[in-house]
Amino acid sequence: MMTYFIAAVLLASFVLSMRSSRYKMARRAMAALPENITLVRVPGDAWQDPATAEFLAAPLRQKGFADLGVYYVLPFTGARLGVMLNEKDKVAAYISERDGQLMPTTLELNVRYTDGTFTMMVNHGDNGVPRPPFCRVIFDQSDASSAELFERLLRERSSVGIKTITADNVLPEYQAAWTRIMRWEKGRGLNDEEIRRISAGGPKKAEICESVTLPPAAISAPSADLGPNEIRCPHCGQANEKEREVCWACYQFISGGEKSAAREVVGASLPPQASGGLGVFLDSLRWWAISILFMALGGFVLFRFYGPARDEAHRVAAQSAQAEGRIVETKRYHGRGNAITHIKVKILFTTTSGRPVIFGADLGRQAPGGSQVPVRYDPQAPTNCDLGPAGEASHALAGVLLCGGGLILSGIVICLWKFPFLLAWRRR
Repeated sequence: MMTYFIAAVLLASFVLSMRSSRYKMARRAMAALPENITLVRVPGDAWQDPATAEFLAAPLRQKGFADLGVYYVLPFTGARLGVMLNEKDKVAAYISERDGQLMPTTLELNVRYTDGTFTMMVNHGDNGVPRPPFCRVIFDQSDASSAELFERLLRERSSVGIKTITADNVLPEYQAAWTRIMRWEKGRGLNDEEIRRISAGGPKKAEICESVTLPPAAISAPSADLGPNEIRCPHCGQANEKEREVCWACYQFISGGEKSAAREVVGASLPPQASGGLGVFLDSLRWWAISILFMALGGFVLFRFYGPARDEAHRVAAQSAQAEGRIVETKRYHGRGNAITHIKVKILFTTTSGRPVIFGADLGRQAPGGSQVPVRYDPQAPTNCDLGPAGEASHALAGVLLCGGGLILSGIVICLWKFPFLLAWRRR
């Protein structure tokens, strides 16, 4: 029965640790996403998949949209954003493309309002990522053309308070919206149920550029004021969050180094099998095994040495009587080079009742200072005796408890540190 209980506890601990690792991985992925992006014009407005991009853009041109160019979305590599604008209907169109075919080219039709909210129509399904209250998203997974999606947006959008979008402000509006959404998502966080739902959605992945050279016009002028949680980059002067290691604008280390940085960002909706699920499993298994090993070693120490240490403590505590002993025999043992390895002696003492007792003692390498030595013994059993004054305590029991308990506590601390499943349960 006890074996079954232990096995059930270990299995439950491992399952909870896996849940916690998935939760921590999603939190790290969200924290790694940049709060600011920069749009840089692609030379020649080149697409990786021009056929798909044209398939989405052509029907929009017939509806009055004008092409405003194709842009790199920095600091993501392989991300291109095609921007189109219909100034008459105040609708912006964004065609998003990513290298590697990890995510299909998508279309977003966007309407902004003067109160800070916006409505968007997208040509894909809900990926499970929580949306801020100022953002209304209409998902459409049908085979409707981009022109049909535009007509649907015009029918379903609110016509009150629509903000005027021009070729001059469409890019700054997009970058400001990205920053606003990222700050909302990072401040809100994800619970375990949302992570499970996102994991079942479509894959998203982007990588931070290893080396990017931006034209001077691509970076806006540094802000004069810094917030309480911001620091200024020593290279370009832009404001950055204190926890950021690499400047979002110039990609240099904020600490002052000149080396450009490289980082990988895994999107929040990347499923486990595409985001290194095996690695997460092995990492969880490794730390789970380490914590269990520490607790098992602590249990072995207590099981194996607690009984003898307790008996030794009781034996020493019983040696309450004091006597004067006399060395009656000395044997010196020599090792290599005639060096003394240890000394054994036989000691004779007399109890208070007049009973003579002889016992042997090992003095190690320390020679006796004379023929008289202090002896302590148990009045009820005089053969329970040892060298030294009465009243001394054995430290063996404390050592066993400290060693075994420390190992078990270390295992628990590692488990809670790497797998804070109590926190994960609380956030469900």
